[in-house]
Amino acid sequence: MNRTIAFDIIFWIAGVLVISLIYMSGCDSFAVAFLYSSLMLPAMLMANILYKQISFENRMQGIKNAIWLGCAVVVTAYFGLCLSGWYLDKFAVGNIFMLNPVLIIFSIGSLCALNYLLREKIFKKKLEQDAEESVEFTSERRKISLQISKIKYIESNDSEVWVRCIGGESYRTKMNISRWEEFLSPKFVRVHRSFLVNKAHILSWEATQVHLPNEAIPISRKYREI
Repeated sequence: MNRTIAFDIIFWIAGVLVISLIYMSGCDSFAVAFLYSSLMLPAMLMANILYKQISFENRMQGIKNAIWLGCAVVVTAYFGLCLSGWYLDKFAVGNIFMLNPVLIIFSIGSLCALNYLLREKIFKKKLEQDAEESVEFTSERRKISLQISKIKYIESNDSEVWVRCIGGESYRTKMNISRWEEFLSPKFVRVHRSFLVNKAHILSWEATQVHLPNEAIPISRKYREI
């Protein structure tokens, strides 16, 4: 089994146990609390998967997407709590604090943040080693493995990000440009909020643009001194 998959399985089982302990004060027993928290697992996984797709390149759009995600997580968690209550022949949760949307967002958000930090701590070195040769990402629901040397630049276009290659190929992905910059550094340089350029393909620099084979990329004022 892949190490990252094994890590996620262990982490979210532990996460369900933690939520169960929080819910103990509102339930008759740990078994009941565990049932409630287990049926909140879809909300936890949904939050953990979808928050990575939110980009704040467009700040207002990013805030709106975050709010929508928070609402979706709360609704999904409520559905799990109601399903648990139906199974137990109780349509009311024992303690009203279990239905507090702030508690739900805080507990699930804390688990997602902890998952991210632990994954970075445990697997970051391996990811950096892999990035020296190739990068894997999803484009149009397909898994793409691409040599980094073939990437000319990364272009952000509103909610879409394009991977432009030296052979003319382009791949659309939802991973935001800031994550690409974090992943590909230091072989790439940010010259604009919308462009991340492979240093190996830079032919020359000017004050307002950088020249690549057959095209030029603008340099914004913010990045001219980099």
